[in-house]
Amino acid sequence: MIMRARLILIILLLLPICVAARRSQTIDQLEIGLREGVAGLTYQSQLGKLNPGNNTGFDIAYRYNSSRIFGVRLGLSVDLSGSYFCNSAYADGYSTINAQGSPIDVAYTCDLRETHLQTFVSLPLQLGFFYDNWSVFVGPKAWLNLSANYRQSLRIADLQVTYPQYEVQIPEALVYAAGVRPNEVRGRITEPQRWWAGIAVEANYLFHVLYDKWGIGVGLYFDYAFNSHDLSATSNLSLLSITDTRVELPVHRVQESVLRANHHLTNQQVVQRYGFFDVGLKVSFILMRPTNRGCRICRLQHGW
Repeated sequence: MIMRARLILIILLLLPICVAARRSQTIDQLEIGLREGVAGLTYQSQLGKLNPGNNTGFDIAYRYNSSRIFGVRLGLSVDLSGSYFCNSAYADGYSTINAQGSPIDVAYTCDLRETHLQTFVSLPLQLGFFYDNWSVFVGPKAWLNLSANYRQSLRIADLQVTYPQYEVQIPEALVYAAGVRPNEVRGRITEPQRWWAGIAVEANYLFHVLYDKWGIGVGLYFDYAFNSHDLSATSNLSLLSITDTRVELPVHRVQESVLRANHHLTNQQVVQRYGFFDVGLKVSFILMRPTNRGCRICRLQHGW
């Protein structure tokens, strides 16, 4: 009887500690997420504007909730991000010498649209704030560029050739590749930004399923790079030009990416610098495992 009374007394004394341990139990979470939104390169240019492209991302991360208030998130992400540089009334021109040694003026107008498609792998490291089923993660993020490609489309590309000495314009001269025609090229981005460093923010709500063993998280994400990429100057005449008429006839058209092109009339690069951002919605599958490193009696009692 004395031993039983002592055991009951010990259990009664440990019960408040067990309850506190249950309330403060830690939770390990494995997250597999899919993100869908928009992304863009923040072009510094007076000759075109940004139209955000699509951003698709896949995340796998470990989330640790230490006290149901604070935690951390460490993961690996892969993103496919697009961006558009657009100008519906792009125009430029320059002068050269033709095969007969006469000066000619080359001018053109077009509806310019260039797509920049990049693949990133990133390592977010974030501090988490938890309130009930809501969570917010904020922290640094680094992106490594795995691939970078572009596709340029010049719609209604109207190229005109003029003899300034005679004030004669040749609008449809095949020998000079003049006239209106669509132009499209694609290739790799030369000297892309190899890495980005910035901040990553997420906010989501967790819907619990199956006795809190797993859940579905739905929320928003936003990433912004603090660094920017300065583009090297090139010696090309213009975004759209023709091959040297003194070397070959007929000539053909030559296109440069806006990231390497010069604007001849204003004597400046089409794009001097750009940064990066993405934002959108996120859906996650979250597997949760409560981890109580405290009261062993409570674990035995409740089957933890």
